[in-house]
Amino acid sequence: MPRQKTVSSEIAEVDETNLEQSQTSTAEKRIVISTSDKGGNGKSSFARTYSDIGIARSIPILPYDGDKRNAQLYRFYHKAYSSAYANGAGVLQVDLSKRGGADKLINSLDSENTKIVLIDFPAGGGELFERLDAELHLFDLLPEVGYRLTLVNVLSRVKDSVNSLLTLLEYVQKHDMNRVTDWVVVKNLFYGEAAKFRRYDGSKTKKTIEEMGGITISLPELHDDTYDLIDDNDLTFTDALKPEKQLPLADRRRVKVFLEEAEEELMKAASYLGLAYSDFRSDSIHLK
Repeated sequence: MPRQKTVSSEIAEVDETNLEQSQTSTAEKRIVISTSDKGGNGKSSFARTYSDIGIARSIPILPYDGDKRNAQLYRFYHKAYSSAYANGAGVLQVDLSKRGGADKLINSLDSENTKIVLIDFPAGGGELFERLDAELHLFDLLPEVGYRLTLVNVLSRVKDSVNSLLTLLEYVQKHDMNRVTDWVVVKNLFYGEAAKFRRYDGSKTKKTIEEMGGITISLPELHDDTYDLIDDNDLTFTDALKPEKQLPLADRRRVKVFLEEAEEELMKAASYLGLAYSDFRSDSIHLK
């Protein structure tokens, strides 16, 4: 089992309504892709937060970092994943920009031990996603290996952020991929309160995603000075809570509140994110 459990113990139960977002089996395997065509929207912040919550909840996640230039998931979470899971692999790095660069990832889907795959895409991930699908016909492959895909798109408030989401949505619709795809749209509250995301809230894009069963959640804001301290010390959010890491008490408290609020938000999309799967939490093959 994971050695550290700091987040989930703070929230005792999850509403059953949050666990019934799809009619598929609760033990369905998932590929969770964190993406945003616009750099700086917070896709890696989401992947990092998701990792803390997933490890704390004993979810067997196999993480991949697809960002060659700014491999935040690898930098912050390689040791955490290595320590938490029996395979000791940590965060694996893949180069999605070249032909065959995703082979390691694709081959892992054929393993009985792989349950939830997390991929942190680089900025401009939409183009890489289309290239990967063109090479491997990804959406034909997923049903063959028993997976569904969750596309997590992290938004800021600018128009280009919504436009890039629309481009990805149109690609999925054009290629008839809705049958294996679920959507989670994340408002990054670093850019303002949820109600201020008016471009997205008033868009046909949001309406279409909701009609397909997609879910919109928020990523809470973490005070920028606290975030910078975590960045300077290469800490996971969970590690930042530990007194021995020597962050000031006020910063540790902010991180605690951030994780509690983030878990509450992510659990609204628990089925799509693989966080509701009790069948996987006792997997002794994959977890220490």
